[in-house]
Amino acid sequence: MIQAHNLDYPNIFGKLYSMFEPEIFHTKYKARLFYLSDLFLTPFAKRLARLALIAPSEDIIIICNFIGNLIL
Repeated sequence: MIQAHNLDYPNIFGKLYSMFEPEIFHTKYKARLFYLSDLFLTPFAKRLARLALIAPSEDIIIICNFIGNLIL
């Protein structure tokens, strides 16, 4: 998303992680946050899945677990 939309946002993962607190369920913009997070993390999961196709066998398990955690 950063490359596709030419955005430069320092520490984006830290900022995104900090937004996911219990208070998010009581805010007006929670649907928007989840929608944008999905847009941001979907390409990341796709990239990892592609890497799993060529990764060594011991690393495929790690990548699949990571993708599974993103899906959950």
